[in-house]
Amino acid sequence: MAAGLGTRLYPITKDIPKCMIPIANIPVMERVIQSLEAIGIRHIIINLYWMKDYVKDYFGSGEKFGVKIAYSEEESLLGTAGGVKKASWFFNNETTIVVSGDGISSINISELIEFHQNNNALATIALSPVSDPSQYGVVVSDEISRIKEFQEKPKKEEAKSNLVNTGIYAFERRLFDFIPDNTEYDFGHQLFPLLLEKRLPFYGYYSEGYWNDIGTLSVYIQAQIDILMRRANFPIPGNETRSGIFVG
Repeated sequence: MAAGLGTRLYPITKDIPKCMIPIANIPVMERVIQSLEAIGIRHIIINLYWMKDYVKDYFGSGEKFGVKIAYSEEESLLGTAGGVKKASWFFNNETTIVVSGDGISSINISELIEFHQNNNALATIALSPVSDPSQYGVVVSDEISRIKEFQEKPKKEEAKSNLVNTGIYAFERRLFDFIPDNTEYDFGHQLFPLLLEKRLPFYGYYSEGYWNDIGTLSVYIQAQIDILMRRANFPIPGNETRSGIFVG
């Protein structure tokens, strides 16, 4: 998913799409693609709206990144779920993975898929613990990890969980039946509440892997620090001349 405008990161995103802002000199989306390629995912589709050519010119067919990339271009924003529905022609009947193209994580996607399939889930959200859930969409699940409730940016003292939606999902093709065509439609605000209402098999996969949604300028800066200080295990181009200092 890479169609967002990234307004909370302005002025950085004035001339560059959010998914292409650099984290330790590597665009966010390139890091996402690296993580997918590393577990054998070779076929990727990217939905685009804002500054489409910037992304397409950089990644091209995906060959130099070891993957095959297709693009789904939106003439108007379709929301997270609506954008994925527009790209549904790309997917076969296997489990589909959706990853936000403007965040970084070390969440184990292979384990997410295994968890999802073992539970015969229709949809599964990767969940990450945070210290302050008031800035995120909080997910509440039961003792068998089945999702039962959402809280949107609750006050810290009112949060029923410290687990939040990472924007990383596994789902089966039947999920497209619940998303309208050519309509702005959101995973968090519309589709997921519908799955709860219909009592469909909908699970949360807990992960302690590093995750950062790069939602604000302060969080963006923190992501840079985390990687340079090796709090998150991501490749850094160049040579480390001193602790946290890279040249190249």
